[in-house]
Amino acid sequence: MKSIRENPPSSIDDFVKHDTYRILYDDIVENGTKLTWSDRHALADLTISIIERDRLIKCLEEQGESYDSQGDRHIIERKNPARTALEKLRSHILSLMREFKMTPNSRKMTTSGSSLPPDDEWGNV
Repeated sequence: MKSIRENPPSSIDDFVKHDTYRILYDDIVENGTKLTWSDRHALADLTISIIERDRLIKCLEEQGESYDSQGDRHIIERKNPARTALEKLRSHILSLMREFKMTPNSRKMTTSGSSLPPDDEWGNV
């Protein structure tokens, strides 16, 4: 069977995407989550979303949270559209991360009807 890690979908088409895809794959399977061949597409979507998030954050850092625009009579301060796009993208990323059990809450194990947090290998729960 082909390796999911080494055979991403065609949307993973450059070095940055390949590198991010492999890092995410490694993080997901390290948590014990089993991936199937068809999971590659959701993983690719998560990869591209994270790269886009990073670009939006860089845009906000370089251009600022807002900009001035000439209105009919006054200068109006407008919100940078990258902020709105970032806010929408974050919920999409978190949703996919939950699907892959990449958030603390999504990894909680249920034992005897109670929710127990996983051991962090340092003796902390």
